[in-house]
Amino acid sequence: MSETAEELKPLLRSLSDTDRLELMIFLHSLEKVDDETLTEDEWESVWIQECEKRQADLAAGRTELVPAEEVMARLQARFG
Repeated sequence: MSETAEELKPLLRSLSDTDRLELMIFLHSLEKVDDETLTEDEWESVWIQECEKRQADLAAGRTELVPAEEVMARLQARFG
């Protein structure tokens, strides 16, 4: 991680939950990282960030879990 990114960490930790969430949404909206340029550690970091975003969405009520059986039934109904 760059020195600039490391310097941002304490500032980002001090933000409110709402501000951090808005910042995560903004960062997520930026152009995606080229998959082939990521190291294994970078991939892990990206996945952890995505999991944290999804967890925040669940906690805030912006999304809800759907049981796997229901998802599979919908797919079966749609695609046969």
